[in-house]
Amino acid sequence: MKLLTYPNGLRIIYEKSSSDLPITSIYSFCNLGPAHEPEDMRGISHFIEHMCFKGTKNKPHPKSIFLLCDKIGAYFNAFTNKRYTCYTIECEDKHFSDCLFHLSDMMLNSIFDKKEFAKELNVVAQENKDDLNDPMEVAEIETHKDLFEGSSYEFAIDHVDYHKKKFDYNKCIELYKLFYTPNNMVLSISSNLPFEKINSFVKKSYFYKNTQKHNLSDIIQINHYLKPKNEISYNLIKKSGASNNTIIIGFRTCGFNNPDKYTLNLLKNAIGNNMSGRLKYILREEKGLVYSCSIDTQFFEKFGCLLFVAQTEFKNVIISNTQGVLPTIIQIIKSLIENGIKQTEIDIAKGNIQGEILLELQNCSNQALHNGESLLLNEDNNIISIKNIYDKHYKNIQKKHVNTVIKKYFHAENMNVCIVGEKNPSLTRVTNICNRI
Repeated sequence: MKLLTYPNGLRIIYEKSSSDLPITSIYSFCNLGPAHEPEDMRGISHFIEHMCFKGTKNKPHPKSIFLLCDKIGAYFNAFTNKRYTCYTIECEDKHFSDCLFHLSDMMLNSIFDKKEFAKELNVVAQENKDDLNDPMEVAEIETHKDLFEGSSYEFAIDHVDYHKKKFDYNKCIELYKLFYTPNNMVLSISSNLPFEKINSFVKKSYFYKNTQKHNLSDIIQINHYLKPKNEISYNLIKKSGASNNTIIIGFRTCGFNNPDKYTLNLLKNAIGNNMSGRLKYILREEKGLVYSCSIDTQFFEKFGCLLFVAQTEFKNVIISNTQGVLPTIIQIIKSLIENGIKQTEIDIAKGNIQGEILLELQNCSNQALHNGESLLLNEDNNIISIKNIYDKHYKNIQKKHVNTVIKKYFHAENMNVCIVGEKNPSLTRVTNICNRI
């Protein structure tokens, strides 16, 4: 693995692909997400992401932005999460130079044409409506809002009524120019091309040629304050037209650089994400109450969350005080708190994680995403390759470590219960069941 900081502040991390295929994966991270947004510009990070596909000084028409990758069958996309915006291209090695130059041009030379600006507001509005039609999306937004209340992370990635709110065109460009500078970016590349060749191509791109610098910490500070909680909080949300109820039981947990993260991931795997794990096996195989259920973990710099997630029809949410999807999940959580995890569950989870890591190495994009995100969010530059994560972080986790983490995070003042559906059980009934924890 190679790590280099250029004179303009751009950081690049390179790792040789674990696959023999002549494929290069480029992930370019901009240090801008909803956590950085001012109050009057909520949703701007995602909108800027869209505008970067709308033309540059060299390629002024949106079609020309997509044409290069379409002609060579490259994968070309972008996404915005709460912490950053990421652009990615996966291509044949022989096309790497062209794709890298194209990506650097797109990110650093976007022209923000006024006609495209107005048109794209409507496109993003439609995307936002699609998201808010999804009960799972609504449940996750509300869960994050509660668990991260008081901090910059309580805000959704894009929860704006674009028909009522119009971004100020000049302020949008100002934010783009402030944040989209090489010293606020991380370039992560996984390839079979040697680093020397990668380095030479980077130096021909705008990632290297652009010398604009702005210190993000001088512009805006991410707020990591969390409003204290002293009891379980509840969100019961009516969603007209929802055919199923979505249930999320969430707990505040640790941040990205906390070693508890790996213990929580192992717990997620052991209890929720294996077909033989308690959550899926009991709810799906034993009781036949759900098709979809899982546990998810998410980590930001200073804190994160663990979410128990399930979808089921209304009649199965609560059948009785001890039967139904909600009572069953609460029983599983209560049993973990009181009795801990079983050694066999840990052994199965470790084997599963080890196998999953090997499967991830088939695709160099997993390496590029992992390395780039780790460099952006790590407090130091000690980046562990995917192939070494198991031995470094999971192999030596013991039963006592998992049980300690369960007791550390699974308690009422860290907990939120969210149910979204056309029809929901009463708050009194939900509270009576959840207060057993």
